[in-house]
Amino acid sequence: MAEYEARMLSAKQEAMGIRAAGRHEAMDGFRKTVREAHSAGAEELEAARQKIASQAKSTRETLMEDAKGLAADIAANLMGRKL
Repeated sequence: MAEYEARMLSAKQEAMGIRAAGRHEAMDGFRKTVREAHSAGAEELEAARQKIASQAKSTRETLMEDAKGLAADIAANLMGRKL
């Protein structure tokens, strides 16, 4: 009977070890996936920020040109002649 209980305890410990190793492997895979997703997200975010900055610069330049044109038109209307 003692031998049976010893074998059962040994089998139980082995099964627990196998489950623990499986959990550890699964968590490692999960962490790796999260790191990869985080990295990809950070790259996409940086690309979006650069695109927005480029668009803002282009829009700012266009608005400045439009503002200069409007200022010239307003001045011409006030003076009654083209400048």
